Amino acid sequence: MLWKLRKLESSIGNVKLAQAYAVSLDSLSEITSDLQVKYEYYNQKGSEARQNGQYGIAEQWYFRGKEIAEKGVTKTVSADKHQSYVNLQNLYAATGKYDEALLYARKAINMYQAYTPKNDATYNMPYMALADIYRLKGDKENCYSSLVMLFNGLANIKNPKDLYALYTTRGRCRFAFEDYQAALTDYKKVDELLAVKYPQTDADRISLLALIGGES
Repeated sequence: MLWKLRKLESSIGNVKLAQAYAVSLDSLSEITSDLQVKYEYYNQKGSEARQNGQYGIAEQWYFRGKEIAEKGVTKTVSADKHQSYVNLQNLYAATGKYDEALLYARKAINMYQAYTPKNDATYNMPYMALADIYRLKGDKENCYSSLVMLFNGLANIKNPKDLYALYTTRGRCRFAFEDYQAALTDYKKVDELLAVKYPQTDADRISLLALIGGES
């Protein structure tokens, strides 16, 4: 509740009251014995710091959350470990620390797949992040290998929006490595899939128009 009040006061410009709530939250997080509360609070602080460009501070908060998750003492251990790894993966990718990002991306994949059924539509989804990090690093071979793993779960995916995520990820990677025609094929394919359910005014289809137009 205090966190929501702090966000509310901050959003309406009441800085003094927002700061007061922040101090109360800091105090409560230190004295509480509820490790789930601590875990969630540390992640929230990390995300807030990252949004403000305070990457070093974000890393410290995320590590505090990860330490709790890895002790296996929270209510949803596997999901919390996965979230901590994703937080660090995204932080390092955003700051160009690609080797560190890859380390946590692999940890996130292993943890997510440990508690997700293999026939689940999202089972291979974490490979999107891995492919994107390799793309940013300029590693075509490993990027494309990650895409193969990502598309291994294609048969289980029925939601057009999930398919949009897959095909646009592969399109980005192919474009980055100058496989322009293959990228264009991906964008056209997923637009056809979206067209079955969504009108041309759909935001994702509009974004595809720009991509298709830019590569045709």
